[in-house]
Amino acid sequence: MTKLNVRFPTDAYLRRIGVGRDIVESLTIEPGDLGAIDALARSQHRSIPFENLDIHRGHVVDVAPTAIVDKVITRHRGGICYELNGVLLLALDEIGVPARAVGAQVRTDAGFGLPLGHMAVAIGTGHRVHLVDVGFGGDMVTAEIDLDDPRTWDVRSAGGGYVLDGAVRPLHEFAAMARWHSTDPASRFTGSVICTRDDGERRHTLTARPGERGYRLVTTGSDGTRVTEPVTMNESVALLRNVFGIHLDHPVAARDTGAHVNRHDVGNGRPR
Repeated sequence: MTKLNVRFPTDAYLRRIGVGRDIVESLTIEPGDLGAIDALARSQHRSIPFENLDIHRGHVVDVAPTAIVDKVITRHRGGICYELNGVLLLALDEIGVPARAVGAQVRTDAGFGLPLGHMAVAIGTGHRVHLVDVGFGGDMVTAEIDLDDPRTWDVRSAGGGYVLDGAVRPLHEFAAMARWHSTDPASRFTGSVICTRDDGERRHTLTARPGERGYRLVTTGSDGTRVTEPVTMNESVALLRNVFGIHLDHPVAARDTGAHVNRHDVGNGRPR
């Protein structure tokens, strides 16, 4: 795994996800405590939104550890799978939990997406690992995986699924696909703006496509009921701040990078 050239800001991370140091202390004593690991991951999942706003601001997703920490912790932003699972990976590594990045291809209606189109976190040192994923289109996914047994590599969630490639990788190996997601007209991330967060009671999803003059806010209850409301571009700034904790000075319009036909849903699920 690529290391930070500075110490990971554990206290700032814990404040970002709203938990105390007691969970870190428990993991320091028992690094293999899967219940505590999942609780930490779930706190992150409910606090940090899955979002691609920077892609529509013309920025390429950066998988360097320092860039992930700056964006997600210092600037209180969300991100896509490489950033959300990346910051979890860095946090667990600093705490002393053996964690590694694993690549995957997302399963779509048209078949499989591109290799390394998704990234998750494998907990453990051997071939039998506990998979944790806080960046699959707004879902949190856990699974028990055997990296030596391809029969266990098919991972499913309510929002879709993916197939692991069975290899553990340093973060920099995902840089090319992060750039592809950020720039290619065939990427689902260049095709629409998305910001989504499940707070444990409701899922809030703000989305817009190129050419639209505003957003749609979809609120999904625990019973599956959905309420859709129009949101103007100007209203989106306050909504991002109040619902998602994202502070931007200006609205972000979905930019048109070309005809989004035959788009590959290779990245990080389908937010509901």
